[in-house]
Amino acid sequence: MRLFGRVDQPVPEPEAPDAADAVPVDDETAVRAAAEQARTEAAQRRTEAETVVETARAKAARLVAEAEHQARILAGEAREAEGRAEQLEERAQYLAHADQLRDRIADTEQNAARLDAEAVQTAEQVEALAVRLEGLGVQREDATAALSAARDAGDVEGVQQQRAQLTAIDEVVKALSGQQTALGERLRAIGGPEDPAGEMARTLARTQAARMELRRVLNILDPERVEAQMDELLDVLQGSLEAQVAEMTQPPAPRPNPQVQHAPVIQEPPMATSKIDQLRKAAKAKAEDQVGVYDCDGNLIGLVDPDKVIPVAQMDDMEKQALAAEVFKGIRKRAQR
Repeated sequence: MRLFGRVDQPVPEPEAPDAADAVPVDDETAVRAAAEQARTEAAQRRTEAETVVETARAKAARLVAEAEHQARILAGEAREAEGRAEQLEERAQYLAHADQLRDRIADTEQNAARLDAEAVQTAEQVEALAVRLEGLGVQREDATAALSAARDAGDVEGVQQQRAQLTAIDEVVKALSGQQTALGERLRAIGGPEDPAGEMARTLARTQAARMELRRVLNILDPERVEAQMDELLDVLQGSLEAQVAEMTQPPAPRPNPQVQHAPVIQEPPMATSKIDQLRKAAKAKAEDQVGVYDCDGNLIGLVDPDKVIPVAQMDDMEKQALAAEVFKGIRKRAQR
């Protein structure tokens, strides 16, 4: 029966008794068995806890190892990228330097052309002044002769006219001579290609230095080009030649002179010509048949036997590069012996 405004409370069901609680407290065997079971369960729980921790640690160690491996790969790639960046930056600097050298060469060549044109114009002006001065000299001689004739004839007006003429000629000669002197000094200041103190020679020297530096930079940027191979070959030849010269010019080592008792006296033959003298005589005897070797700038860099000259005028760049590489290999092998 339910009354108005009253809610019946649910009746709780009785809980099932635990196995341990069901053990009679007065049964010693059962109590000890329950205690042993509880200890076994505790050991299992500890084992499970250690297993969970070890598994987590192993998984964490594996993840750390994988992360470190990946980090090492990324660090290596970063170093490679940094190395490429440094190489590219260095190449960019060489390219910028090459552009600066080209601009410098263009400026110095333009300056050399301007100096050459100025020298030609100045020389023409000096020559024109010399012609005018020569004409004025003739006029002065005529005026002098006319003055002498007027003086002998007692022609006062004629004397005055000739003296005025001579004075005017002298003034013009003085002015033109000053111009000629200034132009001559300027012409000497410009100088020629063989005058080391002249502006022209210094400008050409700066141009040549810039060209050599540009060639070196281009060889660094492209070591496989024909000019780079030839320059490297010339460096090897120069080093080998210097080593041979140094070896030949060294004084011979003193020979031991052991004292031998009761040795018969042997008359020594006359001293033979040294190896250096023989080489000098052989080189001098063959010098007339040698031909000069020049670089691309027209500088004499050595002499060679005509029989050993390989014509390359009709070769293309690929054939020249292949030939230079083959010759370079042979020279480097002989230089390393």
